[in-house]
Amino acid sequence: MKSWKQAGQHNTAKGSYTVKSGDTLGAIAAKFGTSVSSLHAKNVQVIGANADLIYPGQTITV
Repeated sequence: MKSWKQAGQHNTAKGSYTVKSGDTLGAIAAKFGTSVSSLHAKNVQVIGANADLIYPGQTITV
């Protein structure tokens, strides 16, 4: 059985999401009803300056 992190699913109890292959910040923002700029601002320490460059396995705050 896969855990939520292995499956790349979101964990709304903690307000986090683990990026999975094929995800974009825009798609994640849409899934959680927020904007890309807001999501990026919350996660600049994890993502870095380029909002277009995220990696599978990164855990971001939503």
